[in-house]
Amino acid sequence: MTEFEHLSLSQLPLPQVIEELSVERLLEQKIKRLMDVFAAHHIPYNVEKTAYDPVVIQLQAAAYEELLLRQRINEVARDNLLTFAHGTSLDHLGDFHGVTRLLDEDDERFRRRIRLNRQGHSTGGTAPRYQYFALSSDIHVKDAFVYREGKSPLIHVALFSDAPSGVADEALIAKVQAALDAPHVKMTNDHIFVKSAVQRMINVSADFWLLPDEGSFVLERAEQNLRAEWARAQRLGRDLSLSWILSRLMVEGVHHVNITHPFEDILVAPDEAVALGDIVLSERGRAY
Repeated sequence: MTEFEHLSLSQLPLPQVIEELSVERLLEQKIKRLMDVFAAHHIPYNVEKTAYDPVVIQLQAAAYEELLLRQRINEVARDNLLTFAHGTSLDHLGDFHGVTRLLDEDDERFRRRIRLNRQGHSTGGTAPRYQYFALSSDIHVKDAFVYREGKSPLIHVALFSDAPSGVADEALIAKVQAALDAPHVKMTNDHIFVKSAVQRMINVSADFWLLPDEGSFVLERAEQNLRAEWARAQRLGRDLSLSWILSRLMVEGVHHVNITHPFEDILVAPDEAVALGDIVLSERGRAY
């Protein structure tokens, strides 16, 4: 299974170890069960639909407690799955797979390294293997892409750093190079060349039509949202599409947006990363 197939798991419904029922369904089941028990002992019971029935009140409390218990059981079970684990639960999963969280490493990055570590278990030097060790060598490596050019035996490792520019400096490149050249990491016949990824600076401009009662501060909020969302989504080889930009600019208070730059989707090579440059948002009118 590839890394991209792993990412799609987050789009699936949450796994359930035990069925989660509504409190109404649980109450209905408990009332029916109690009525069957009463009937078996010839105890008359026919006021179960009244709100002041003490038996129903107790069963309502029991149904709500069972609802919370079922939810908690599923939460604990999900915490044992890599896609859903977080915090210390993810630390223990990482330890099981022989991966330790780096200082200041967030759950998303740590989870990705665990997956790469599993994918990289091979008798030969695989791309996930070298990608895992590149990310593990320093917390400032935001992303790494491993590739060959044609039939060349040279393995290229392009680094994208967490610096605002995304450019990996010489110190970071040297550190990753040393990590990948370690005898327990590099395959005997592999030759590895580490370099900084190529950054493409893209400016964005758009015309805005706001709702009648909204202030111009909406434009500032739209820019902040676009930058924040791209900071989370930014990866090597990640294209910047017009539809993605539009969806992030459509914040509350915006009627519609017309993107004036770029003119088309920005398609990048696997060793390139898009960075947002100047963002110019212009108010053109009001609409409802």
